[in-house]
Formats: sequence, structure tokens, C-alpha cells
Amino acid sequence: MPRAESCCRRVGLGTVYWQSGDWTHAQTELKKVLELSPGSATAAYEIGDSYLQQHQWQDGTEYLQGALGDPATERKARLDLAKALDELGKRNEAIQELTLLAKDHPDGEIHHRLAMAYREHGDTANAQGALAASEALRKASDRLSVEQLEGLQREASDAQNPDVPHK
Repeated sequence: MPRAESCCRRVGLGTVYWQSGDWTHAQTELKKVLELSPGSATAAYEIGDSYLQQHQWQDGTEYLQGALGDPATERKARLDLAKALDELGKRNEAIQELTLLAKDHPDGEIHHRLAMAYREHGDTANAQGALAASEALRKASDRLSVEQLEGLQREASDAQNPDVPHK
């Protein structure tokens, strides 16, 4: 079997094991992928995540760091890496990972996680700021969702009643 075909088959099989929660088999297959293709961010992420699912924080961080350079896995890998670092008591490093995400992905969830990390670190001022940002982003997202829903309802109404003048 050609090397590329073997690698693709193993990625697929490893991912199926990973998605089904069979961490041991997933790790076995995905580690073979990394032997064949050391730069596979998907394999690195899924191995790292499987370790986190088993609360093996240190083992997970080593693989998650290998998934950081790929846009397809970077966000998920940073989230998992922040969790692992926090569990290992490395709160400053966890905060750094979350801060990177908060800058590039204005997401209320990221800011909420950041607030919790600050709070556990005893930094109440930054915790309050991150919570306020999380709430503002959540409200903005809710408003956007309502506006999008209203727009879709107008479009559906216009499609059903093409002769009715637009407001």
C-alpha cells in the first residue's frame, strides 16, 4: 500500500476512533500517522485532545502544541492547551493562550474562560473586565441572531407574497 494511502486510511480510522471516544485506539492510529507525516496537525490535535479526555494533561500539551500552526486546528488546540495548562497549575501560560484567542476570535466564550482563569489567579480586575467583555459579546451576538432571523423571515414572506410592497 503506498505511503500516502496508508497515511490517509490511518487518519480516517484514528479520527473515527477519536470521535467515538475510543482514546487508546485513536492514539495508536494517529501516532502512526505522525510517524508517516510528522507535520499532521489534525493527528497532533486529536492525540492531544484524547489525552485531555483522559485527564492526562502533560501528555496532551505536547501534542496540542504540534497543532498550533494549522488554521484548521489552531483554535481548538489553543482552547484545549489552555485547559491543560490550567489543570497543570500553569495559569499564566493558560491566560496567555486564551488572550491570543480573544484577540483573534472575539468570542464571548473565550472571554468567559479568560475571566475564570483570571479569577483563579486572583486577578479580580482583569476577571471583571473579561466578564464584561464576554457579556457585551454575548449580547451583540444575540442581537445579530435576532436581526438575522428577522431578515430570513422577511425574505420568506417576500418570496411567498411577491406582490406585497416592501417596508
